[in-house]
Amino acid sequence: MGGSSGNYNSSSDGIIVLKGGTYYITYHVNLKEDKSIGVRLLIDGSPLLKSSIPKGDAKSSYSGTVIVNIPPGSKISLQLYDATESVELLEMNEGQGASLTILKVS
Repeated sequence: MGGSSGNYNSSSDGIIVLKGGTYYITYHVNLKEDKSIGVRLLIDGSPLLKSSIPKGDAKSSYSGTVIVNIPPGSKISLQLYDATESVELLEMNEGQGASLTILKVS
């Protein structure tokens, strides 16, 4: 992942929002096998609680959507947490391992 537009700048460890405002954010995580993990968004390294899917029943697919105000210069990233064993994302030839969509709505 890498690139930029008028609203963001991306790198391998997150996306930096250049223009503050209200954003619609959605994420999808697809694992090679069922695992019991938590998934959430981080804003500048801090968990965005309303985006969190807490650890629960084992499954291979996790998704979440939020609408949130984000200050300019904030970094958005996706975190898998509370795993008690190794977790592998689907590889490119198997499908999409993880995606993060960020749309500025105002």
